[in-house]
Amino acid sequence: MDIFDTRYFRVNKLLLSFLGLWPVQSSSNKNTFFYCTILGILIILLPQVAFLFKRMRNLNDFYDVLPTLLGALLCLLKVIGVHWQAKKFKMLIEHVRHDWCLLAKYHDIWILIEYAEKSRIFTVGYLIFTSTGAASFVTAPLTVPLFDIILTLNVTRPKKMPHPAEFFLNLEKHYYILLAITFAGYAMCVTIVIATDTIYFALLQHACGTLAILSYRLKKFAIHDKLKCIDRNPISKEDRDIEKLVQCIQLQIRIERLIQLIESTFAMCLFADIGLGILLQCSTCVMIVINTELIKNGPLLLLQSTRFFFNSWIGQKIIDHSSQISVAAYNGLWYQMSLKAKRMLLFLIIKCQKPCHITMAKIYVICLESYSTFWGLAAGITDLSIIMENTSPLLVNSFVIMKLINCVFTNDKMKELLEDIEETWKMKHAGPEKEILQHYAEESRTFTIRYAIALYVTWLFYSTTPVVISGIYKFLPTNETYTARFLYRLEHVLDMDKYFNLLMFHGFISVFYIVSVVIAVDCTFTLCTQHICALFECIRYDIERIQSSNFILPEPNIEDDEAYHDIIGCIKSYKHALKLSDVLSSNYATSFLFLLGNVVICLSFGAAEVNIRIKYRSFYVFKLIMVNNQLDEIIRILSANLAQVLHIYCLSLISQRLIDHSSGLQDVIYSCDWYNISLRSRRLLKFTLLRTAKPCQIKAGKVFVMSMVNFSSILQVSLSYFTMLTSLQ
Repeated sequence: MDIFDTRYFRVNKLLLSFLGLWPVQSSSNKNTFFYCTILGILIILLPQVAFLFKRMRNLNDFYDVLPTLLGALLCLLKVIGVHWQAKKFKMLIEHVRHDWCLLAKYHDIWILIEYAEKSRIFTVGYLIFTSTGAASFVTAPLTVPLFDIILTLNVTRPKKMPHPAEFFLNLEKHYYILLAITFAGYAMCVTIVIATDTIYFALLQHACGTLAILSYRLKKFAIHDKLKCIDRNPISKEDRDIEKLVQCIQLQIRIERLIQLIESTFAMCLFADIGLGILLQCSTCVMIVINTELIKNGPLLLLQSTRFFFNSWIGQKIIDHSSQISVAAYNGLWYQMSLKAKRMLLFLIIKCQKPCHITMAKIYVICLESYSTFWGLAAGITDLSIIMENTSPLLVNSFVIMKLINCVFTNDKMKELLEDIEETWKMKHAGPEKEILQHYAEESRTFTIRYAIALYVTWLFYSTTPVVISGIYKFLPTNETYTARFLYRLEHVLDMDKYFNLLMFHGFISVFYIVSVVIAVDCTFTLCTQHICALFECIRYDIERIQSSNFILPEPNIEDDEAYHDIIGCIKSYKHALKLSDVLSSNYATSFLFLLGNVVICLSFGAAEVNIRIKYRSFYVFKLIMVNNQLDEIIRILSANLAQVLHIYCLSLISQRLIDHSSGLQDVIYSCDWYNISLRSRRLLKFTLLRTAKPCQIKAGKVFVMSMVNFSSILQVSLSYFTMLTSLQ
């Protein structure tokens, strides 16, 4: 049975066949459906072009028609692009079919089936979501009059189309006929978007599945030799390792060709999605701000933003899966392979150091990192006073809640880390390695105490300032009246004036617990990171102690080769540290991503909120009560911003230590007496040296590397948004 007739790809094939884009359709059906598809797009496109030439009077008319005009052009380019690359598309389909036939005879086909099932679920969910969003946009001209009828409002509204259009007919007379034709055109455009996006996702998901199979095979390499003696000079024809490795290399070459074929086949689609899609998104934001038509343009903005995100997300998955191949190869039992197989594996690792990626015109790499650069392109708010005042505390609460939720859902991973720490301390009960563990544990304890003191001090400044300033005003001889304000803007069921002190006490306790959550989670992260750094330091110590006998043989007896056994022990310890680093990174990936986005916004809004204008009047320089904002508000905002900067700085500093310790092994390996050890041992060091070129990193959502370099980037971005916000005020 053809794989595209199974449940995994049946919906994709049906949608593309309906549009005349399925490459193995009969010519008559294909041409008929294709021309109907073009006609459906022109139904939307041509009336808008006519509107521009006949009725456009000012720039607002142009902005009004721009979002839907760009959407129609986007659909037209996607259809033309896929139809133009019909031969490549057919080659792509045949490539996928051959992959399924080739991999079906192996036991690891379940991995590909799992990825195909995820693709099917995405296709169905994307179809429902996109259809619902498009329906809410298209039916907007009917929704508002319907609400008028339901609410019995005596309002006469003009009949409108979903977008500005010129049909050269009497709109009042032929309104419902023209509206039905427009609905048919939108249905065709939505089908185009769903069909092309889902097949693109399904093909890249297939590529991810084959990459996952390749990683799985490399991890399980030479597993049959684990308990056997190793023959160092096997005969090539009888070498099972070489046979398996050749299969892996052939699979890797097929995957690269598949990804290149996908990129070239969907080149015009990617140009339309990225190039025109960003313009569509920005123009929709402009229309929402200018005309406040959220009901009309909101679904269009949501659809395009979601499409842009999913395109970047699947591109990021290709990068992540391909970058894991070299890691999987190193994590396998490569040290039990034959010498010839090791040499072949070394070339494979070098080849896979550069991950595969999808690009737009070889210029723009489609990934989540590139997606994040466009977060600030569509921004425009006219009145920020209340939003700026409420956003910072609201976002702080949200990322603290996210930290707690992340702790609940990653409880198993955290348990694994803590149990490993306990087990390591039991194993290394004496000697220099014990001293290294104690040294790093002491550093972790010192950091925890200082970090807790610093954040609790900012909590006191944030919470008690209104009370302190109120007391100062009572004792100082001044005629000014001071009114204490709450810590943040809120509406309460109680009388705010009557129960002000009680509510202040409640806020005081609440902020204490918020700060305590941050301290507890961050200090646990520091504990685990310091432990992994200690493991790297122990490996460093063991590598520095590697020595050989004075009389060096190129290939001594393996039982007498002490350096060889020491290096194997270091490699096992290194793989153990890498595993813990991966667990730690995945444990905090979601919460850190949520944290970074919130911190940038909080710092920007907090800095813009403090608009201090001190007037230097003789000796009244320090009389801050004369500025526009009250002194307690200034101290409160500054202390909150200081706490957030300290928070992200400490996390970046600890993450930077992990990068430094893992990358430092490269220098240690090169500096040891590798020239005085056997050739067998040198080969082991060669693989390890190659792996250490890629340091361990803590990534926020696989997008943002936590480090001191990127900490400065956060401050720069916050400063940029601060400048924009103050200019809008």
